[in-house]
Amino acid sequence: MATATAAFQGEARRAVGGRTVRGHRLRYCLLALVTVGSACTDSQGGGSAALPRDGAWQGPHVRFAVEAGRVHGVVIESLSCGEASALRTFGGAVPGEALTGIGAPFVIAQAAQTLEGRFVGPTAAQGVLRLGDAGSGCTVVEVWTADWVAPPATQGGTGGGAGGGATGSIDWSGASSGDVHPGPSREAPAPRLAPAALGAQRLAALSRLDAVRAAVGLGPVAGDDAAHHAAQGHAEFYVKHAAKYTNSKLNPHSQDKSFGDGFTGTGFFDRLKAAGFGGTPSSEVMAFTGSGVAAVDGWMETVYHRLPLIDPRSALVGVGIASAGGSHTEVMDFGAGGEPEGAPIVVYPWPGMKDVPRSWLGNEGPQPPPPPEGYPSGPVITARLPAGATLKGHSLRTDDGAELPHVLLTPAVDPNLKAFDGRAIALYAHKPLTGGAWHEVELRFEAQGALRTLRWRFATRP
Repeated sequence: MATATAAFQGEARRAVGGRTVRGHRLRYCLLALVTVGSACTDSQGGGSAALPRDGAWQGPHVRFAVEAGRVHGVVIESLSCGEASALRTFGGAVPGEALTGIGAPFVIAQAAQTLEGRFVGPTAAQGVLRLGDAGSGCTVVEVWTADWVAPPATQGGTGGGAGGGATGSIDWSGASSGDVHPGPSREAPAPRLAPAALGAQRLAALSRLDAVRAAVGLGPVAGDDAAHHAAQGHAEFYVKHAAKYTNSKLNPHSQDKSFGDGFTGTGFFDRLKAAGFGGTPSSEVMAFTGSGVAAVDGWMETVYHRLPLIDPRSALVGVGIASAGGSHTEVMDFGAGGEPEGAPIVVYPWPGMKDVPRSWLGNEGPQPPPPPEGYPSGPVITARLPAGATLKGHSLRTDDGAELPHVLLTPAVDPNLKAFDGRAIALYAHKPLTGGAWHEVELRFEAQGALRTLRWRFATRP
Protein backbone atom coordinates (compact mmCIF):
# COMPACT_ATOMS: atom_id res chain seq x y z
CA MET A 1 0.00 0.00 0.00
CA ALA A 2 1.08 3.60 -0.44
CA THR A 3 1.94 5.38 2.78
CA ALA A 4 1.55 9.07 3.43
CA THR A 5 5.27 9.92 3.65
CA ALA A 6 5.87 11.23 0.13
CA ALA A 7 2.51 12.97 -0.05
CA PHE A 8 3.48 15.34 2.73
CA GLN A 9 6.47 16.83 0.89
CA GLY A 10 5.75 20.41 -0.19
CA GLU A 11 2.26 20.37 1.36
CA ALA A 12 0.95 22.72 4.02
CA ARG A 13 0.99 20.76 7.30
CA ARG A 14 0.01 21.28 10.90
CA ALA A 15 0.45 19.22 14.05
CA VAL A 16 -2.52 18.49 16.28
CA GLY A 17 -1.87 16.54 19.47
CA GLY A 18 1.24 14.89 18.04
CA ARG A 19 -0.26 14.07 14.64
CA THR A 20 0.23 15.61 11.22
CA VAL A 21 -2.79 16.04 9.01
CA ARG A 22 -3.14 16.93 5.36
CA GLY A 23 -6.10 18.20 3.42
CA HIS A 24 -8.94 18.31 5.96
CA ARG A 25 -9.90 19.42 9.44
CA LEU A 26 -9.27 16.47 11.74
CA ARG A 27 -11.71 15.18 14.33
CA TYR A 28 -10.82 12.52 16.87
CA CYS A 29 -13.15 9.68 17.72
CA LEU A 30 -12.63 6.26 19.26
CA LEU A 31 -13.00 3.06 17.27
CA ALA A 32 -12.41 -0.36 18.83
CA LEU A 33 -13.43 -3.40 16.82
CA VAL A 34 -11.37 -5.94 18.75
CA THR A 35 -10.06 -5.66 22.26
CA VAL A 36 -6.81 -7.17 23.44
CA GLY A 37 -6.32 -8.32 26.97
CA SER A 38 -3.64 -9.00 29.49
CA ALA A 39 -2.51 -12.51 30.24
CA CYS A 40 0.82 -14.09 31.09
CA THR A 41 2.41 -17.22 29.67
CA ASP A 42 4.63 -17.80 32.69
CA SER A 43 4.14 -17.42 36.41
CA GLN A 44 5.91 -14.04 36.53
CA GLY A 45 3.79 -12.48 33.80
CA GLY A 46 6.68 -11.56 31.52
CA GLY A 47 8.71 -12.87 28.65
CA SER A 48 12.40 -13.52 28.34
CA ALA A 49 14.92 -10.69 28.65
CA ALA A 50 15.16 -10.49 24.85
CA LEU A 51 11.41 -10.20 24.26
CA PRO A 52 8.69 -7.75 25.31
CA ARG A 53 6.33 -8.91 28.04
CA ASP A 54 3.46 -11.16 27.09
CA GLY A 55 -0.07 -9.87 27.52
CA ALA A 56 -1.92 -6.63 26.76
CA TRP A 57 -0.27 -3.46 25.51
CA GLN A 58 -2.12 -0.19 25.15
CA GLY A 59 -1.64 3.48 24.49
CA PRO A 60 -3.81 6.45 23.50
CA HIS A 61 -4.18 5.27 19.88
CA VAL A 62 -2.95 1.67 19.66
CA ARG A 63 -3.73 -1.60 21.45
CA PHE A 64 -2.40 -5.09 20.82
CA ALA A 65 -1.41 -8.33 22.52
CA VAL A 66 2.02 -9.94 22.62
CA GLU A 67 2.58 -13.68 22.93
CA ALA A 68 6.13 -15.06 22.77
CA GLY A 69 7.29 -11.97 20.89
CA ARG A 70 4.48 -12.08 18.31
CA VAL A 71 2.13 -9.13 17.95
CA HIS A 72 -1.55 -10.12 17.77
CA GLY A 73 -4.93 -8.42 17.64
CA VAL A 74 -3.73 -4.93 16.74
CA VAL A 75 -6.40 -2.26 17.18
CA ILE A 76 -6.00 1.33 16.04
CA GLU A 77 -8.32 3.42 18.21
CA SER A 78 -9.14 5.50 15.42
CA LEU A 79 -8.42 8.79 13.78
CA SER A 80 -10.79 10.65 11.51
CA CYS A 81 -10.43 13.46 9.03
CA GLY A 82 -12.72 15.28 6.64
CA GLU A 83 -15.70 17.51 7.08
CA ALA A 84 -18.70 16.15 8.96
CA SER A 85 -20.54 15.52 5.73
CA ALA A 86 -17.70 13.44 4.29
CA LEU A 87 -15.96 12.12 7.35
CA ARG A 88 -13.51 9.28 6.83
CA THR A 89 -12.44 7.14 9.74
CA PHE A 90 -9.35 4.96 9.80
CA GLY A 91 -8.61 2.30 12.37
CA GLY A 92 -10.07 -0.85 13.81
CA ALA A 93 -8.62 -4.34 13.80
CA VAL A 94 -5.42 -4.93 11.87
CA PRO A 95 -4.41 -8.60 11.64
CA GLY A 96 -0.72 -9.35 11.98
CA GLU A 97 1.68 -11.67 13.76
CA ALA A 98 5.00 -9.88 13.36
CA LEU A 99 7.83 -11.79 15.03
CA THR A 100 9.83 -9.17 16.90
CA GLY A 101 12.16 -8.61 19.83
CA ILE A 102 13.25 -5.62 21.88
CA GLY A 103 14.83 -3.01 19.61
CA ALA A 104 13.80 -4.72 16.37
CA PRO A 105 11.46 -2.73 14.07
CA PHE A 106 8.18 -4.20 12.90
CA VAL A 107 5.60 -3.15 10.30
CA ILE A 108 1.97 -4.28 10.16
CA ALA A 109 -0.05 -3.00 7.20
CA GLN A 110 -3.59 -3.41 5.94
CA ALA A 111 -5.45 -1.39 3.31
CA ALA A 112 -4.91 2.32 3.98
CA GLN A 113 -3.20 2.00 7.34
CA THR A 114 0.27 1.02 8.47
CA LEU A 115 1.60 0.54 11.99
CA GLU A 116 5.37 0.94 12.26
CA GLY A 117 7.07 0.48 15.60
CA ARG A 118 9.57 -1.14 17.87
CA PHE A 119 9.78 -2.24 21.50
CA VAL A 120 12.13 0.03 23.41
CA GLY A 121 12.11 -2.21 26.47
CA PRO A 122 10.22 -5.11 28.06
CA THR A 123 7.24 -2.86 28.91
CA ALA A 124 7.37 0.04 26.42
CA ALA A 125 6.85 0.43 22.67
CA GLN A 126 6.65 3.33 20.25
CA GLY A 127 6.30 4.08 16.56
CA VAL A 128 4.35 5.85 13.84
CA LEU A 129 0.87 5.33 12.39
CA ARG A 130 0.40 6.15 8.71
CA LEU A 131 -3.25 6.32 7.70
CA GLY A 132 -4.75 7.03 4.29
CA ASP A 133 -3.15 7.36 0.88
CA ALA A 134 -2.56 10.00 -1.73
CA GLY A 135 -5.86 9.33 -3.48
CA SER A 136 -8.04 9.35 -0.37
CA GLY A 137 -8.07 13.08 0.29
CA CYS A 138 -7.22 12.33 3.92
CA THR A 139 -3.85 11.30 5.28
CA VAL A 140 -2.73 11.18 8.88
CA VAL A 141 0.67 10.50 10.43
CA GLU A 142 0.59 9.95 14.20
CA VAL A 143 3.31 9.14 16.71
CA TRP A 144 2.15 6.37 19.05
CA THR A 145 3.31 4.87 22.31
CA ALA A 146 2.07 1.83 24.21
CA ASP A 147 2.88 0.23 27.54
CA TRP A 148 2.46 -3.29 28.87
CA VAL A 149 -0.59 -3.67 31.13
CA ALA A 150 -0.37 -5.83 34.24
CA PRO A 151 -2.97 -8.64 34.49
CA PRO A 152 -6.23 -7.87 36.32
CA ALA A 153 -5.19 -9.32 39.67
CA THR A 154 -2.41 -6.70 39.95
CA GLN A 155 -4.32 -3.64 38.72
CA GLY A 156 -5.58 -2.58 42.15
CA GLY A 157 -9.18 -2.55 43.32
CA THR A 158 -9.55 -5.95 44.96
CA GLY A 159 -12.49 -7.14 46.94
CA GLY A 160 -12.61 -8.63 50.37
CA GLY A 161 -13.86 -11.28 52.71
CA ALA A 162 -12.28 -14.20 54.46
CA GLY A 163 -11.31 -17.52 52.95
CA GLY A 164 -11.29 -18.74 49.37
CA GLY A 165 -8.13 -16.85 48.51
CA ALA A 166 -9.94 -13.50 48.84
CA THR A 167 -7.81 -10.39 49.29
CA GLY A 168 -8.34 -6.75 50.21
CA SER A 169 -11.20 -5.15 52.11
CA ILE A 170 -14.94 -5.65 51.78
CA ASP A 171 -15.34 -2.20 50.18
CA TRP A 172 -12.75 -2.88 47.46
CA SER A 173 -10.34 -0.34 48.97
CA GLY A 174 -13.08 2.29 48.94
CA ALA A 175 -14.12 1.73 45.32
CA SER A 176 -17.45 0.16 46.41
CA SER A 177 -19.48 2.49 48.61
CA GLY A 178 -23.02 1.09 48.72
CA ASP A 179 -24.58 -1.00 51.48
CA VAL A 180 -23.91 -4.18 49.46
CA HIS A 181 -20.69 -5.03 47.63
CA PRO A 182 -19.62 -7.19 44.67
CA GLY A 183 -17.12 -9.95 45.07
CA PRO A 184 -15.02 -10.54 47.00
CA SER A 185 -12.26 -10.80 44.43
CA ARG A 186 -9.85 -13.71 44.52
CA GLU A 187 -6.21 -14.28 43.80
CA ALA A 188 -5.91 -15.29 40.15
CA PRO A 189 -4.86 -18.93 39.81
CA ALA A 190 -1.54 -19.76 38.23
CA PRO A 191 -1.58 -19.97 34.41
CA ARG A 192 -2.96 -23.30 33.26
CA LEU A 193 -0.20 -25.70 32.31
CA ALA A 194 -2.12 -28.84 31.35
CA PRO A 195 -3.18 -30.52 29.22
CA ALA A 196 -0.22 -29.55 27.05
CA ALA A 197 -2.02 -30.91 23.99
CA LEU A 198 -4.16 -27.77 23.99
CA GLY A 199 -1.22 -25.63 22.90
CA ALA A 200 -0.04 -22.25 24.15
CA GLN A 201 -2.81 -20.12 22.65
CA ARG A 202 -5.69 -22.16 24.03
CA LEU A 203 -4.04 -22.38 27.45
CA ALA A 204 -3.43 -18.63 27.43
CA ALA A 205 -7.11 -18.01 26.67
CA LEU A 206 -8.15 -20.23 29.58
CA SER A 207 -5.70 -18.51 31.93
CA ARG A 208 -7.05 -15.15 30.86
CA LEU A 209 -10.57 -16.37 31.57
CA ASP A 210 -9.43 -17.51 35.02
CA ALA A 211 -7.88 -14.10 35.75
CA VAL A 212 -11.00 -12.16 34.73
CA ARG A 213 -13.25 -14.40 36.80
CA ALA A 214 -10.96 -14.07 39.81
CA ALA A 215 -11.01 -10.29 39.48
CA VAL A 216 -14.82 -10.20 39.73
CA GLY A 217 -14.97 -12.72 42.57
CA LEU A 218 -15.47 -16.06 40.81
CA GLY A 219 -13.50 -19.27 40.75
CA PRO A 220 -12.13 -20.90 37.60
CA VAL A 221 -14.21 -22.96 35.18
CA ALA A 222 -13.08 -26.56 34.79
CA GLY A 223 -11.71 -27.54 31.40
CA ASP A 224 -13.54 -30.44 29.78
CA ASP A 225 -11.90 -32.72 27.19
CA ALA A 226 -15.10 -33.27 25.20
CA ALA A 227 -15.87 -29.54 25.17
CA HIS A 228 -12.30 -28.78 24.05
CA HIS A 229 -12.72 -31.30 21.23
CA ALA A 230 -16.06 -29.83 20.12
CA ALA A 231 -14.81 -26.23 20.22
CA GLN A 232 -11.62 -27.04 18.34
CA GLY A 233 -13.52 -29.02 15.72
CA HIS A 234 -15.82 -26.07 15.08
CA ALA A 235 -12.92 -23.58 14.93
CA GLU A 236 -11.16 -25.74 12.33
CA PHE A 237 -14.37 -26.22 10.31
CA TYR A 238 -14.99 -22.47 10.24
CA VAL A 239 -11.54 -21.42 9.00
CA LYS A 240 -11.46 -24.28 6.49
CA HIS A 241 -14.73 -23.08 4.96
CA ALA A 242 -14.53 -19.34 5.71
CA ALA A 243 -15.26 -18.36 2.11
CA LYS A 244 -18.41 -20.50 2.08
CA TYR A 245 -19.56 -18.88 5.31
CA THR A 246 -19.09 -15.47 3.73
CA ASN A 247 -20.82 -16.36 0.48
CA SER A 248 -23.76 -18.13 2.10
CA LYS A 249 -24.06 -15.71 5.07
CA LEU A 250 -24.40 -18.73 7.34
CA ASN A 251 -24.35 -17.92 11.05
CA PRO A 252 -20.79 -18.67 12.27
CA HIS A 253 -22.20 -20.70 15.17
CA SER A 254 -23.77 -23.14 12.71
CA GLN A 255 -22.26 -25.74 10.40
CA ASP A 256 -23.56 -26.81 6.99
CA LYS A 257 -22.79 -30.45 6.15
CA SER A 258 -22.70 -29.58 2.45
CA PHE A 259 -19.61 -27.44 3.02
CA GLY A 260 -17.61 -30.66 3.20
CA ASP A 261 -14.72 -31.81 5.39
CA GLY A 262 -14.83 -31.50 9.16
CA PHE A 263 -18.59 -31.35 9.82
CA THR A 264 -19.26 -32.18 13.49
CA GLY A 265 -22.83 -30.97 14.06
CA THR A 266 -25.22 -28.22 12.98
CA GLY A 267 -25.36 -26.37 16.30
CA PHE A 268 -23.06 -26.28 19.31
CA PHE A 269 -25.44 -28.53 21.26
CA ASP A 270 -25.07 -31.13 18.50
CA ARG A 271 -21.29 -30.77 18.42
CA LEU A 272 -20.95 -31.15 22.18
CA LYS A 273 -23.18 -34.23 22.15
CA ALA A 274 -21.20 -35.77 19.29
CA ALA A 275 -17.97 -35.20 21.24
CA GLY A 276 -19.37 -37.08 24.25
CA PHE A 277 -19.94 -34.05 26.49
CA GLY A 278 -21.60 -35.15 29.71
CA GLY A 279 -22.56 -31.74 31.08
CA THR A 280 -25.40 -29.33 30.33
CA PRO A 281 -24.57 -27.17 27.29
CA SER A 282 -25.25 -23.51 27.99
CA SER A 283 -23.42 -21.06 25.70
CA GLU A 284 -21.00 -20.70 22.82
CA VAL A 285 -19.04 -17.54 22.03
CA MET A 286 -16.89 -16.87 18.97
CA ALA A 287 -14.35 -14.24 17.91
CA PHE A 288 -12.15 -13.72 14.87
CA THR A 289 -8.99 -12.04 16.17
CA GLY A 290 -6.07 -14.44 15.67
CA SER A 291 -5.35 -14.53 19.43
CA GLY A 292 -7.01 -16.39 22.28
CA VAL A 293 -6.08 -13.61 24.70
CA ALA A 294 -7.55 -10.95 22.40
CA ALA A 295 -10.74 -12.97 22.01
CA VAL A 296 -11.39 -13.18 25.76
CA ASP A 297 -11.05 -9.44 26.24
CA GLY A 298 -13.05 -8.80 23.09
CA TRP A 299 -15.94 -10.78 24.57
CA MET A 300 -15.53 -8.86 27.81
CA GLU A 301 -16.26 -5.56 26.03
CA THR A 302 -19.67 -6.74 24.82
CA VAL A 303 -23.09 -7.06 26.44
CA TYR A 304 -24.20 -10.61 25.67
CA HIS A 305 -20.94 -12.47 24.96
CA ARG A 306 -19.53 -11.29 28.29
CA LEU A 307 -22.20 -12.99 30.37
CA PRO A 308 -21.17 -16.68 30.16
CA LEU A 309 -17.54 -15.78 30.90
CA ILE A 310 -18.45 -14.27 34.28
CA ASP A 311 -21.50 -16.38 35.11
CA PRO A 312 -21.25 -18.11 38.51
CA ARG A 313 -23.09 -21.08 36.98
CA SER A 314 -20.48 -21.71 34.25
CA ALA A 315 -18.96 -25.01 35.35
CA LEU A 316 -17.24 -26.55 32.30
CA VAL A 317 -15.49 -24.99 29.33
CA GLY A 318 -13.84 -25.98 26.09
CA VAL A 319 -11.75 -23.72 23.88
CA GLY A 320 -10.86 -23.98 20.20
CA ILE A 321 -8.52 -21.76 18.16
CA ALA A 322 -7.70 -22.14 14.48
CA SER A 323 -6.16 -20.16 11.62
CA ALA A 324 -6.02 -21.00 7.93
CA GLY A 325 -5.81 -19.06 4.69
CA GLY A 326 -5.86 -15.70 6.44
CA SER A 327 -8.96 -16.57 8.49
CA HIS A 328 -8.91 -16.84 12.28
CA THR A 329 -11.47 -17.90 14.84
CA GLU A 330 -11.67 -18.53 18.56
CA VAL A 331 -14.47 -20.57 20.15
CA MET A 332 -15.48 -21.17 23.76
CA ASP A 333 -18.21 -23.67 24.65
CA PHE A 334 -19.65 -23.58 28.16
CA GLY A 335 -21.54 -26.09 30.24
CA ALA A 336 -23.67 -24.92 33.16
CA GLY A 337 -23.92 -26.17 36.70
CA GLY A 338 -26.38 -25.05 39.35
CA GLU A 339 -26.27 -21.72 41.14
CA PRO A 340 -23.36 -21.95 43.61
CA GLU A 341 -24.22 -21.41 47.25
CA GLY A 342 -23.36 -17.85 48.24
CA ALA A 343 -22.69 -16.74 44.66
CA PRO A 344 -21.52 -13.11 44.75
CA ILE A 345 -22.94 -10.06 43.03
CA VAL A 346 -20.85 -9.75 39.86
CA VAL A 347 -20.14 -6.41 38.21
CA TYR A 348 -17.91 -5.45 35.30
CA PRO A 349 -15.91 -3.25 35.21
CA TRP A 350 -15.11 -4.33 38.76
CA PRO A 351 -14.76 -1.75 41.56
CA GLY A 352 -11.48 0.14 41.25
CA MET A 353 -10.75 -1.24 37.77
CA LYS A 354 -8.50 1.05 35.74
CA ASP A 355 -7.80 1.41 32.02
CA VAL A 356 -11.41 0.67 31.08
CA PRO A 357 -11.97 1.49 27.38
CA ARG A 358 -13.63 4.87 26.83
CA SER A 359 -16.07 3.66 24.20
CA TRP A 360 -17.70 0.73 22.44
CA LEU A 361 -18.81 0.37 18.82
CA GLY A 362 -21.63 -2.10 19.43
CA ASN A 363 -19.73 -4.75 17.48
CA GLU A 364 -21.74 -7.75 18.61
CA GLY A 365 -24.33 -10.01 17.04
CA PRO A 366 -27.08 -9.65 18.02
CA GLN A 367 -26.30 -5.96 18.41
CA PRO A 368 -27.72 -4.29 21.53
CA PRO A 369 -29.94 -1.23 21.01
CA PRO A 370 -27.81 1.77 19.98
CA PRO A 371 -27.77 5.09 21.83
CA PRO A 372 -30.02 7.85 20.39
CA GLU A 373 -27.27 9.13 18.07
CA GLY A 374 -25.80 5.70 17.37
CA TYR A 375 -22.52 4.11 18.29
CA PRO A 376 -19.87 4.59 19.60
CA SER A 377 -21.29 4.53 23.10
CA GLY A 378 -19.52 4.46 26.43
CA PRO A 379 -18.13 1.10 27.62
CA VAL A 380 -20.59 -1.63 28.58
CA ILE A 381 -21.30 -1.92 32.31
CA THR A 382 -23.02 -5.04 33.59
CA ALA A 383 -24.24 -6.30 36.95
CA ARG A 384 -25.75 -9.63 37.95
CA LEU A 385 -28.11 -8.88 40.82
CA PRO A 386 -29.36 -11.28 43.52
CA ALA A 387 -32.19 -13.67 42.65
CA GLY A 388 -35.56 -11.98 42.80
CA ALA A 389 -34.13 -8.45 42.91
CA THR A 390 -36.19 -5.63 41.41
CA LEU A 391 -34.32 -2.64 40.02
CA LYS A 392 -35.63 0.62 41.47
CA GLY A 393 -33.11 3.17 40.22
CA HIS A 394 -29.88 3.59 38.29
CA SER A 395 -27.32 6.31 37.54
CA LEU A 396 -23.96 6.80 35.85
CA ARG A 397 -21.99 9.83 36.98
CA THR A 398 -18.67 11.51 36.44
CA ASP A 399 -16.39 11.89 39.44
CA ASP A 400 -17.73 15.40 40.09
CA GLY A 401 -21.31 14.11 40.21
CA ALA A 402 -22.53 15.05 36.72
CA GLU A 403 -25.19 12.62 35.46
CA LEU A 404 -24.45 10.87 32.16
CA PRO A 405 -27.39 9.88 29.93
CA HIS A 406 -27.25 6.15 29.22
CA VAL A 407 -29.01 3.16 27.71
CA LEU A 408 -30.36 0.71 30.29
CA LEU A 409 -31.06 -2.91 29.36
CA THR A 410 -32.91 -5.20 31.76
CA PRO A 411 -34.52 -8.63 31.33
CA ALA A 412 -37.88 -6.84 31.22
CA VAL A 413 -37.01 -5.00 27.98
CA ASP A 414 -34.25 -7.10 26.43
CA PRO A 415 -35.15 -10.64 25.32
CA ASN A 416 -31.50 -11.75 25.22
CA LEU A 417 -30.95 -10.82 28.87
CA LYS A 418 -34.24 -12.47 29.78
CA ALA A 419 -33.24 -15.68 27.99
CA PHE A 420 -29.82 -15.80 29.63
CA ASP A 421 -30.77 -15.89 33.30
CA GLY A 422 -33.08 -12.93 33.98
CA ARG A 423 -30.68 -11.42 36.52
CA ALA A 424 -28.15 -9.45 34.48
CA ILE A 425 -28.60 -5.79 33.56
CA ALA A 426 -26.44 -3.64 31.29
CA LEU A 427 -25.96 0.06 30.76
CA TYR A 428 -23.75 2.22 28.55
CA ALA A 429 -23.44 5.99 28.18
CA HIS A 430 -24.83 7.63 25.07
CA LYS A 431 -21.38 9.03 24.29
CA PRO A 432 -17.78 7.84 24.86
CA LEU A 433 -16.52 8.63 28.36
CA THR A 434 -13.78 11.08 29.24
CA GLY A 435 -10.34 9.49 29.21
CA GLY A 436 -8.29 9.06 32.37
CA ALA A 437 -11.27 9.83 34.62
CA TRP A 438 -13.19 8.06 37.37
CA HIS A 439 -16.87 7.26 36.89
CA GLU A 440 -19.47 6.01 39.37
CA VAL A 441 -22.33 3.57 38.84
CA GLU A 442 -25.23 3.33 41.27
CA LEU A 443 -27.94 0.67 41.18
CA ARG A 444 -30.78 0.69 43.69
CA PHE A 445 -32.80 -2.49 43.99
CA GLU A 446 -35.22 -4.29 46.26
CA ALA A 447 -34.34 -7.81 47.39
CA GLN A 448 -36.01 -9.89 50.08
CA GLY A 449 -38.13 -6.93 51.13
CA ALA A 450 -35.21 -4.55 51.65
CA LEU A 451 -33.98 -1.61 49.56
CA ARG A 452 -30.28 -1.94 48.80
CA THR A 453 -27.70 0.24 47.05
CA LEU A 454 -24.86 -1.07 44.89
CA ARG A 455 -22.42 1.75 44.11
CA TRP A 456 -18.92 1.46 42.66
CA ARG A 457 -16.25 3.37 40.71
CA PHE A 458 -13.94 2.61 37.79
CA ALA A 459 -11.44 4.63 35.77
CA THR A 460 -11.13 4.95 31.99
CA ARG A 461 -7.82 4.71 30.19
CA PRO A 462 -6.21 8.04 29.20
